[in-house]
Amino acid sequence: MNIGALIGELFEHAGEGWAYAYALAFVAMIADSAKPKASEARHGRILGAVLIAANLITPFLLFVAGFWAVRDGGFIAWAVVVAAIFVLILVPGFIGWFVGAVAPNAGRLFFGIAPVLACAALAFAVYVTWAPVSAALETYVLQHLISAAAK
Repeated sequence: MNIGALIGELFEHAGEGWAYAYALAFVAMIADSAKPKASEARHGRILGAVLIAANLITPFLLFVAGFWAVRDGGFIAWAVVVAAIFVLILVPGFIGWFVGAVAPNAGRLFFGIAPVLACAALAFAVYVTWAPVSAALETYVLQHLISAAAK
């Protein structure tokens, strides 16, 4: 199995907007991870909470929308969605850490714009994934409500 073909199939089924939202979230998470030193440059409490929330909600929305797009594709298609989300969560952390360590000034710049990028990524992900996420949640919530009512 060609992994490139599987990823292409995911992007084809999930849509071009999903791929753009994924890329924007990837860049936002790189920026969030790019602070040069742990003791340096922190966001305020509220801004930090917004950044954390955006970086948690965005991959969840992309996961649900990707899962919904390949729901009939079988285990391999589902595994590609899970792998894509793991890449989205793990790889930007390493890239951002490397940028912060190698180029501290660039790391500070990226870390400074991280809240804007994270909020933009969240807003775009909500826009792109609204229909599939709401369809998936309605389907699964209604299935459980109907099965619970039948008992």
